Amino acid sequence: MIVKVNAALDAARTLGRPVDIASWRHAEQLPALFNGMPMGTRILA
Repeated sequence: MIVKVNAALDAARTLGRPVDIASWRHAEQLPALFNGMPMGTRILA
């Protein structure tokens, strides 16, 4: 998990915007994530 968090933190800093870490276990929830609904872990830059 630490690798995903570090990668998300690097991406958030590079992009200058929040990055979400979401599970693919429930792929039917991904459209909600794309529409801005909170899901998973949000990493702030």
